[in-house]
Amino acid sequence: MSLRESRQVIVEQPSTTVTVASTGDKKTFAIPFNCTVLRVGFIVTAAFTVTAAVIEFDRRPTPGSDTGRGAGDVGILTAPTAAQAIGRTLYDDVQVDLKGGEEVVVEVTTAATAGDGIPFLEIVPRAEEPANDAEWISA
Repeated sequence: MSLRESRQVIVEQPSTTVTVASTGDKKTFAIPFNCTVLRVGFIVTAAFTVTAAVIEFDRRPTPGSDTGRGAGDVGILTAPTAAQAIGRTLYDDVQVDLKGGEEVVVEVTTAATAGDGIPFLEIVPRAEEPANDAEWISA
């Protein structure tokens, strides 16, 4: 089986939009199992205007804590132009290993004047045994 056939998408359900009209943390994805992120993306649901937005996907090793947090280390989306139409999908192909229990924080670092969308992660689970990871505890 190829990697493409085994890909899964992590997106919050129900999907809620985030704004790119202001900077800051917009969404957090909890990573439930060891995986490799192959693509980060953002589906535009309200058009971006004036300024080209920059959206970073940051690894957070400890849930809820910014200690050790990266800056765009999972992926960075830079809108190629200020105007991004509804229905367009911005993406960045990456290859980043994550461990179960980590988080990915979606942060807007450069805001557009307006715009909304739905961020997502495209991943492939890694074949791991819970016994190989000290963070997994049988209860």
